[in-house]
Amino acid sequence: MKSRASTAVAGAVFVGRFEPRRDHGGEVARVDTLRQIVLGAGQVANGYLFGEVTQVAAPMNPVGPMEMPVTDPSKRDFLASTLSIGEGRMTPDYSALGSVSADRATKFVVTSDGSGGQLVRVFDVTAGAERFQFNPFPGFTGGVRTATADVTGDGIPDIIVAAGTGGGPNVKVYDGNTGALVRDFFAFELNFTGGLHVASGDFDNDGRADIVISADAGGGPRIIVFSGLDNRKLIDFFAFNEVTFRGGSRVAVGDINGDGIDDLVVGAGMGGGPRVSILDGTGIGRGQLVSIGGDFFAFELDFTGGITLAVGDVNNDGFGDVIVGAGAGGGPRVLTFSGRDRMAGRSTWISDFFVGDANERGGVRVSALDLNGDDTEEIVAGLVVNGRNVVRFFDVRSGAMLDQFFANFLQPHGGANVSS
Repeated sequence: MKSRASTAVAGAVFVGRFEPRRDHGGEVARVDTLRQIVLGAGQVANGYLFGEVTQVAAPMNPVGPMEMPVTDPSKRDFLASTLSIGEGRMTPDYSALGSVSADRATKFVVTSDGSGGQLVRVFDVTAGAERFQFNPFPGFTGGVRTATADVTGDGIPDIIVAAGTGGGPNVKVYDGNTGALVRDFFAFELNFTGGLHVASGDFDNDGRADIVISADAGGGPRIIVFSGLDNRKLIDFFAFNEVTFRGGSRVAVGDINGDGIDDLVVGAGMGGGPRVSILDGTGIGRGQLVSIGGDFFAFELDFTGGITLAVGDVNNDGFGDVIVGAGAGGGPRVLTFSGRDRMAGRSTWISDFFVGDANERGGVRVSALDLNGDDTEEIVAGLVVNGRNVVRFFDVRSGAMLDQFFANFLQPHGGANVSS
């Protein structure tokens, strides 16, 4: 998006994409930033082209240098997409978009986590744009948790949503092609209001992603896996055999052992230590709990803020790697562990870095996404920075921030959930 600026304010400083016409002042900066236009009294600058022009805001305390690296224009345009919230539709609206083909599938979802947030924003990575936004639980303000996976079996990822903190155990699935609500059920007893976490993967190898639901803080670390085909329970268990623990649990799905079947990664919730367990997906599909690689502790043993989880093949070696973020009460630290080495019982760090100010204690939500199509996934981090919900993208090995954008929710509390 570009808009033509025919006049400028004397002495003003702007940030934005810049194409000079050279009739007065300005320069093209190395990092796609217009640094300064200085005009004298009565002088006018014509013909400058700006994109998404804003006044310079307060520093965001990013990791590393303030200047962002140069990125591919199409990628930059996608990452800079910060559309307004608008009316918050009750259901996705594809009316102006047509259907989504399998090679342009909806892949990237951002939601608010915490009080004041209930909006789901869905981005199409290939198209480089926000496709739609909606509110699956009207009136509820405790945040939304999401996963994207092909539940319907048509080859296109669907959107699975569950209520966050303080919400009931309601789970909904929206068709990734039509936007229609295709599943609506309660995972736990109706009187449970602790909120849920959600993940998804195909454990029984039937071509349909199964739905993993875990209780949030206030509930025991109970986890249920529902069949993507018919919603029957594949397995129902308590993580770590901790029936009395009330901090809930966190879940993520990916092929850790490289056998072509998704595995289940489980972490302790609020109040628990940073313990991580990996369960064989084939066993889950058969209703059995089979530990693979052994349990391990991601952070120091005295950290009890819980953890957030994701799985992504950041090594491009065919083994899903375990990405762990600190939960609320911890700094925005992210560690990545080699899945291949976990299968050998070793905890090998691929990366360990902070995605924001190390002094902040709001934790970080993590996901993994191949942004540039090189079959190596980058880390996606959702956090609060200076009171604003921010999503940031990082190169795993260097820890360099590739880009960021504001999630633009009505309330900043709790940070931004990310799923892909």
